[in-house]
Amino acid sequence: MEVYNPFEALHQELREIKEAIARLDKERAEVPQREIIDRKELGKRLNLSEATLIRYGDKRLIPEIKVGGSVRYCYQDVLDALQKQNPRKYGR
Repeated sequence: MEVYNPFEALHQELREIKEAIARLDKERAEVPQREIIDRKELGKRLNLSEATLIRYGDKRLIPEIKVGGSVRYCYQDVLDALQKQNPRKYGR
């Protein structure tokens, strides 16, 4: 006759949870992360003035993420948009 051990059941559940977390961590590591930056950083990286970036955003030449009263950019999305518009200048 086997005696029920509640600690063994908890131990098994914890093992399953750890395995699930490990799988999720592995999946997340495989998904490219989106780098979100502000206008000043984007201007530095592209060697463009903040006024130019504002103009590009107003004309919807680059995608913006508006958060409250500030604007952020996904760096890769901006590069993709600029590359589509001018592949010679922003090509990879």
